[in-house]
Amino acid sequence: MLNSLLVYAHSGIHERIEAASRRIVEQPGDPLVYIHRAHILAEHGDWKRAFADLDRAKEHSANPDSIAFDRALLLHQRGQQEGGTGLYHEALNQIDRYLILQPKDGNAFLLRARLYRDLNNIHAALADYAQSIAITEKPQATLFIEQAELLEAIGRSDEAVRVLEHSISRLGMAVLPVIRMAIELEAGQGRPGYALKWFQRLPSMIKILPNELMLKGDLLREAGSPVQARSIYCEAWKRLVGFPAWRRQQPVFIDLDVMLSERLVKPCD
Repeated sequence: MLNSLLVYAHSGIHERIEAASRRIVEQPGDPLVYIHRAHILAEHGDWKRAFADLDRAKEHSANPDSIAFDRALLLHQRGQQEGGTGLYHEALNQIDRYLILQPKDGNAFLLRARLYRDLNNIHAALADYAQSIAITEKPQATLFIEQAELLEAIGRSDEAVRVLEHSISRLGMAVLPVIRMAIELEAGQGRPGYALKWFQRLPSMIKILPNELMLKGDLLREAGSPVQARSIYCEAWKRLVGFPAWRRQQPVFIDLDVMLSERLVKPCD
């Protein structure tokens, strides 16, 4: 089965390359068609042909430096696959050239932030994450999470939480991964009370799931409220036993049943 899936995926990417090649035949003077095929070839790991397509796109572009973002992106991807810092430094040169042309491109600052991060230039990375967030109209949750992870990694947990707090007003409904990270950060810093405040921000339909209720119980227990914690564990257990039998036999719920039993010690009323 696995082999057939690999063959299917391999075949699919060849079909995409062929389709992109047909577009190049139809529009040989359009730099975008070469860029499109370059990204597909990079996905396939054919770096030589990918960069050759970027060279051809550059030849057909009114401003050759406009291709620099795509070249930096592919250099970063290749660097992540192959390791070594040389590709990252080359990518930085490219993205710097691009930012001269497009100084308000949030995606370019995000890419440069990731390059600085991978080169362990933490302060430069944090500055570019902040700039990307500031100028991107609708930033993704991952942008805030990456910035917070970097702050957490260098021991600036309070700042990491403030980044996540700021993200709430920008993300609208797409806040779930941010809230989960904030809960982990606060709990990891020994602040279960603050973690509970973040827990309350979870969507109402999420907060009542058995696994989420168990988390709430754990936070209450860490906060010094064992009676409330037991009450929440019992609520989680009752919701779990209310599931259909076929669902309770799934491994994740079997494990959850065991963990709740360990926390309850004695049966709920």
